[in-house]
Amino acid sequence: MNSKLINFLIAIKNASIFKKEQLKIFYNKKFILLSKTLYKQGLIQDFWLQKEKNIFYIVIVLKYNYNFSNFKNFTIVSKPSRSIFFSFKDVCKIYEKQILYIFSTSLGYLTSLECKQKKIGGILFFYV
Repeated sequence: MNSKLINFLIAIKNASIFKKEQLKIFYNKKFILLSKTLYKQGLIQDFWLQKEKNIFYIVIVLKYNYNFSNFKNFTIVSKPSRSIFFSFKDVCKIYEKQILYIFSTSLGYLTSLECKQKKIGGILFFYV
């Protein structure tokens, strides 16, 4: 796992704890891919690219439900020193009714349900 991705997720969590509406982060292609996954799952409200003085930023609009953050129970599982790999059989054993698991796979960042549909495994990145 890349430590920049972990810092990206921690920045989102910290902004949500302090009830920020928007968050501006330096552009990175992996940040865009992860933001798309978070947007698809409804954890963030919106995101877009913004250019200021030849520097690109990602602006993320955070989402709150009844004044509570979606990142309240956010936990990073895999770290740069320890990656937890799940095979397809291990992914099938996951019960995901209340928890959203995000995997880093060869096809990008996928949820556990998408991994089951595509019949692939990957590195468990975090869960919410």
